[in-house]
Amino acid sequence: MDKSKTYKKASSFALEHKFSLAMRLIDKYLFNFPDDTDLLILKGNILDIQLKHNKSIKLYKKVLSLNQNNIFALIDLGDAYRNKEQYKKAIKYYDMVITLIQDNDSLMTESTQDEYIDACLGKVETLLLLNKPFKAIDCINYAIKKCPTESYRFSVFRKQVIKQIKI
Repeated sequence: MDKSKTYKKASSFALEHKFSLAMRLIDKYLFNFPDDTDLLILKGNILDIQLKHNKSIKLYKKVLSLNQNNIFALIDLGDAYRNKEQYKKAIKYYDMVITLIQDNDSLMTESTQDEYIDACLGKVETLLLLNKPFKAIDCINYAIKKCPTESYRFSVFRKQVIKQIKI
């Protein structure tokens, strides 16, 4: 089976919560192509869904050893650490994505803008878990400046944060 078909089929199994089938398919592919970052990340995502955060973290770190600027692995690593309630580590990885994209305007494409937004929202959610709503609002305001086309999405989130502060 080729990579594209393997990825689609494994993703489909995962969406149906057929995790063991998805993992068998991914592992079969990775046996021949152990450094395929897309399938390693997908496997990490499935492990994270199954609350196997330590295993997913190892996979994301393997991806980063192959490509230290893999935005998807950085965000997923932040998510995994947030899920483990290791909030400072989570913010570190979200910040890496935010900085990477901010420092390289050429990286701000339509597809990476979505990842930038995911990193910003991940950081905001983590800051809220740390009870730092004002830092969360600062992050939202900066993201609105960087992605003005997404200002509505961020503004709605900002209003929710402000309501939390007032409570």
